[in-house]
Amino acid sequence: MGSAWGLGNHHALYAGAPLDVRPPAEPSGMISMPNFVSFYRWHVPDPIIFREHLRVTLQQIGMNMWPVGEEAGRDAYVNTNPLAGNGWFKPGPGNASIGLLERVDDVSAAAFVYLTSAQSVPTVDIAAAVADLTRRVYEQADPLESFEM
Repeated sequence: MGSAWGLGNHHALYAGAPLDVRPPAEPSGMISMPNFVSFYRWHVPDPIIFREHLRVTLQQIGMNMWPVGEEAGRDAYVNTNPLAGNGWFKPGPGNASIGLLERVDDVSAAAFVYLTSAQSVPTVDIAAAVADLTRRVYEQADPLESFEM
């Protein structure tokens, strides 16, 4: 489960971040930014029914950090990206501000298709898919990596 900051691996019934790859925390307790993170959000069990019109609003919230000396850039950003959730967090050494804000830079979507009949899908060539991937120096192998199906 994640910390009070919402960082790290976490999961819930309909949403979560099952993968969070980041270097270990600095000795000072400074929170490190992830190199890679994946999130998921499943649709609630009740369908959204509409006949002709549907209006959807997407909300993207993310954390930004500004180093000391970048206060003007922070203020300009906050003018177009309002604070969200708990807003500002206590900054660590070297940071002037850490905030949770509305963002417009990273939105992704998924579409679900319901098929009336099964279709064949080619088998994934795992060796080819991971051939150019390398582990970062701080990453530890997961015990399940050696599990073969």
